[in-house]
Amino acid sequence: MFEGGTRVPCVISWPGLTSAGTRSDTIIQSEDYYPTLIDGLAIKTEKDQRFDGVSLTPILKGGHLEREAVFQYFPHNPGVPDWLPPAVSVHRGDWKLIRLFHGGEKGAHRYLLFNLKDDLSEKSDLASKQPDLVNGLNALIGNFLNETGAVVPIPNPAFNPASYHPEEEGKQIPKGNEKGKEKAKRSA
Repeated sequence: MFEGGTRVPCVISWPGLTSAGTRSDTIIQSEDYYPTLIDGLAIKTEKDQRFDGVSLTPILKGGHLEREAVFQYFPHNPGVPDWLPPAVSVHRGDWKLIRLFHGGEKGAHRYLLFNLKDDLSEKSDLASKQPDLVNGLNALIGNFLNETGAVVPIPNPAFNPASYHPEEEGKQIPKGNEKGKEKAKRSA
C-alpha cells in the first residue's frame, strides 16, 4: 500500500516498439502488462473482453498514457509488511489516498492522504486538511470497487480495538528480532 513497497522501476525492451534510451515517469501497474501484450502483438480480443489494466503501448512509443487513476487493493491482511490492515488506495496525479477498511472510530473507514510530489516517503498525512480531496478520491475508490465487483471486507465482530496500533501500520518487523516477534504476538 505504501510507496516503499510498490514504487519500483520497470524496464521494457521491445524491438520495433521502444526506442533505446527513452524514459517515462508514468505510474503503471502489473495489470497493464496483459493488455499491453495483446495490443503490441495485435491480438484480436473478444467483443466484450475487459481488462483490469490499460495498454502501455502509447508510452512505449514515446507518448503519454491517459488514465484517471491507478488503484491497489489488498482486502486481506497479507502479513507483509507485518502490520497492514485491509486497504485500498488510489493514486491520481501527485495525490494518493489510502482507505483503511473499518480502521476508524466506531468501525468507520480511516483515510490517509499524501502528496507524493512533496512527500514520497508518506510521512505527512493530509487527510484532515484536505477533506474535499479525500471525498473526491474516495468516490473514485467506491467506483473502482463497484465496477470491478470487488469483495469488500466487513467488520470483524471479534476484533479487539485495544490491540490495534495504527502507528505500526506498514512497519516491517525484522526477522529474527525476538523483541519484534513478542510485539507482534501482543498485537495479534
